[in-house]
Amino acid sequence: MKYTVRTYFFLFALFLIFSNEAVAFTLSGYVRSVNNEPVPFVTIHIKGTTTGVTTNTDGFYALEIPQGKYKVVYQSIGYLVQTIDVNVISDLTLDIVLKEDAVQLKEVEVIPGKEDPAFAIIRKAMKKRESYLKQVNRYECDVYIKGLQRIKRYPKKIMGREINLDNVIDTASGIVYLSESVSKFYFEQPDKIREFLVSSKVSGKNNAFSFNQASDLLFNFYQNLIQTSVTPRGIISPIAGTCLLSYNYRFTGSFYENGVWVNKIQVTPKRKSDPCFSGYIYICDSTWRIYNVDVFVTKENQVRFVDTLRISQVYLPVNDSVWMPFSNKFSFNFGVFGFEGNGYFTGIQSNYLLNPEVSKRFFNGEEWHVNEGSNKKENTYWDSIRPIPLTHEETLDYERKDSLHRIWDSPRYKDSLDKRNNRLQLNAFWEGYSWRSTRKGINFRTAPLLTGFLYNTVQGWNPGLTLFFSKRMKETKKEFQSECRSYYGLSSFEFFISGEVRYEYNPKTNSRITLSGGREASQFNAANPISPFVNCVYSLLDKHNYMKLYRNEFGSIRWRSEPFNGLTFFTSVLFSARSPLQNSSDFS
Repeated sequence: MKYTVRTYFFLFALFLIFSNEAVAFTLSGYVRSVNNEPVPFVTIHIKGTTTGVTTNTDGFYALEIPQGKYKVVYQSIGYLVQTIDVNVISDLTLDIVLKEDAVQLKEVEVIPGKEDPAFAIIRKAMKKRESYLKQVNRYECDVYIKGLQRIKRYPKKIMGREINLDNVIDTASGIVYLSESVSKFYFEQPDKIREFLVSSKVSGKNNAFSFNQASDLLFNFYQNLIQTSVTPRGIISPIAGTCLLSYNYRFTGSFYENGVWVNKIQVTPKRKSDPCFSGYIYICDSTWRIYNVDVFVTKENQVRFVDTLRISQVYLPVNDSVWMPFSNKFSFNFGVFGFEGNGYFTGIQSNYLLNPEVSKRFFNGEEWHVNEGSNKKENTYWDSIRPIPLTHEETLDYERKDSLHRIWDSPRYKDSLDKRNNRLQLNAFWEGYSWRSTRKGINFRTAPLLTGFLYNTVQGWNPGLTLFFSKRMKETKKEFQSECRSYYGLSSFEFFISGEVRYEYNPKTNSRITLSGGREASQFNAANPISPFVNCVYSLLDKHNYMKLYRNEFGSIRWRSEPFNGLTFFTSVLFSARSPLQNSSDFS
């Protein structure tokens, strides 16, 4: 078959068309207020989808989309939504100015002395709460999380010990922790979850895993209680079944957005000490579903560890009847023991798939799974998937701490640090002595030397020494550990020695085998409730010996393995020959 020039031109044109279809272009820009101030964490998404990004704290965004025509929605709590028609044929810069939310407009009659209209809206939301809670039986989504924590001030000393965080904190920004993660999250009613960590990045730690988990950020306000780590009994949802006993409500207006009327309702606790939110909840008219949430709690509301905790959520429609959270932001301020700072964790949930097909054994008890190589992604990968652009100070923090990490990981630095730390110092008597070779993964240490010369009435004075040794293989992460305990009774004229050897041969499944044995004076209660040091003090000063001992000659082997989270196998075999011990000293 002969090909003409026209045929080649036609094939080449088809190639260009289809190649353009596959190319993604970048829509980027800044979102500012009418006062020309950056608006952080604005939700930018393609209308009718959950494909989108949010702005960073500088108000900058970057959204990668294929060539085509789109309606792009810019949405942020407290601002009017803007929908912009864009025709993407190349990289496009689009700066947006958001106007503040001019809550209006639908007429609502407020009669003095009568109940605020907000209560009627909340009652309707309460009636729909359980149906929306159970509306989706199962779903999966992609979750991106960025976490950042700063320490603004910290004490120079705590209990007489100097505190120096110069190597950890960027003195200009105060950033002590910066991380990003991407995971695939699955949920099934009523409370089954499973999450696969796809990628993880921590500033200054090349092979570390972040603390970001989607399950910690997916606050569900359709539940009666919002469970967080900062309050022991949960925080009452503003539309909980008993919310009218705990909250006051005030209707502040309504607005028309994304094709629906939205009611803005201020919520405040009836009692300051109740575990309740303050802030605003936005309820859609007619459907009475949650549209947005922007609430906070303080120390007065029985939260721990933090002074203020703020939760912001933006919901988007997945289809005509189902709305799901698109962005979650968890921000906080804290002050404890002289440490003051703030931070946030923000998550983007996208690419929802409702009621996906999974096997019956998919939810097998393992809630958190780390994919192989998830902590070894290159910077180009993060630049391509990051839905919240890095700010200038975040970029500098990555660069500075990654540079420091390369220095700290160099053989010369490790050897110099070991040389300084391996010096024998006076505190070895009450803290023990340690010697290590960081490069070789070797660590040797002793128990506090003072605890090696104690007294009890069975052995009298019993000088002894406890030694620890470990060797960690850098490439395989396998680890060998050993411990040896020896002491001699100056009154009983008896020598005791015992030890333990442990080999962790598969860190991924936490698999290890342990051998132990020897001859020792053991307490009758295997939990060792009596401290040898406390018993020594009582015996010498009060002539009371509370520690009851017997001679134990033993040998054991133990094995354990955790093939996946939530399932652990272990077994052990023990041989023990036990005989009595008599007092040999009445010294005091």
